[in-house]
Amino acid sequence: MTTEERFEALERETSLLTRRLHWMAGAVVVVTVAAVVLAGAIGADKSPAYAGERQEDEEASAASPSMETLRVAKLEVEDEEGNVRAALRMTGRGPELAFFDEDGIMRAGLAAFESGPLLGMFDEKGEQRASLGLTEDEPGLVMIDEKGKVRASLAVEEEGPRLLVLDEKGLPRASLSVWEDRPFLGMADGRGEVRAVLAETKDGAGLLIIDEKRKYRVYLGAEADRSVLRMIDQELQDRVFLARIEEQTLLSMRDEKGELRACLDVGEDGPALSIFDEKGRPRAGLAATEIGPGLWMLDEDGQPVWSAP
Repeated sequence: MTTEERFEALERETSLLTRRLHWMAGAVVVVTVAAVVLAGAIGADKSPAYAGERQEDEEASAASPSMETLRVAKLEVEDEEGNVRAALRMTGRGPELAFFDEDGIMRAGLAAFESGPLLGMFDEKGEQRASLGLTEDEPGLVMIDEKGKVRASLAVEEEGPRLLVLDEKGLPRASLSVWEDRPFLGMADGRGEVRAVLAETKDGAGLLIIDEKRKYRVYLGAEADRSVLRMIDQELQDRVFLARIEEQTLLSMRDEKGELRACLDVGEDGPALSIFDEKGRPRAGLAATEIGPGLWMLDEDGQPVWSAP
């Protein structure tokens, strides 16, 4: 296999890999609707007014204390000062169990809705700060800041587990997931657009850099027997390709049409530089082998026109 053929084979192989990584990058920053719903479902009744909805159940009071089943629409537990600290009630959405502090602020809630069970935790102001739930058979954990913005979510989706980190504007900025038994780390810019993806590949690891127009521009990969660096222009044409394979180093540069224009090969026999014309035909070369340095030039038909020595 010639140097040019070796380059083309390597470029095709890494191109397929980077395209797959770029396709996966679009899924890295998706914030599921379930996570947002989870963050707000329990918090609907977090105010002290919830604790003030007490009314006597005359039927339950008149019932015999020895009865085996107690049926009520709402059950409240008070502390020694008469403050409601826990309440269990049935709502149109399903049963809810709420816990309150000494000031009547809801601090925790447990509910079983049609969409699934939910556990909510609230701060001293009654603002929801965390939710743990199961929606559509997918478990999820959501953490919220003091401004009510979701800042982190952990979910086990059909494709696999995913950790999502969001900024103050609620935009996803980083994601860690496992997809098809391979880990992926994604990073996004201030607009929530994916700009970098680090992933495990079939035989190693790969880093993909993406521009503001969602086009991948740089790929760096490392496998058992090779390491590869690709630089791509805005038209998705490979322009620079650098690879290290076993004991050989290869560097190629292409023009805007994708034609190979320069190739540097450093192998066991020594370094060799080849220069190509606009049609990809070799026209000049420089090499330094064991027998000595050499310089050559070829015509359009590949015939030598000058060489030294």
